[in-house]
Amino acid sequence: NEIANQNKSEFHVEIVIKGKGGHSSTPHKTHNPIIIGFEIINAINAMLAYQFDSFDDFTLVPTAFEAGTKENIIPEEAKVTYQGTFVNFSYSKILYELISKTSQSISTLYDATAEVVFENS
Repeated sequence: NEIANQNKSEFHVEIVIKGKGGHSSTPHKTHNPIIIGFEIINAINAMLAYQFDSFDDFTLVPTAFEAGTKENIIPEEAKVTYQGTFVNFSYSKILYELISKTSQSISTLYDATAEVVFENS
């Protein structure tokens, strides 16, 4: 098991969602990046079940969600962070495309944008 762990690559993904903030009393005038971020997380997790076999040796886990600092203000921006590991390097491209396309498609639906930063180590 120690040898297998030496062959694993780690990766870090940040998805920055830029919407339109505003006061919580007028949510209809905003493009809430928090809601968009939750949609992205749910879609990525669902798609993983259809893209990979349960015996494939990789992990992808959302580890942080950052947005806003005031309880009555919808923020302009939210950031979702994922951490993962994989053995098969070809998974890197598949995961990048899955995360990028999903994030951008969902953001577009909500009239927002998503920027994805994907780092292998």
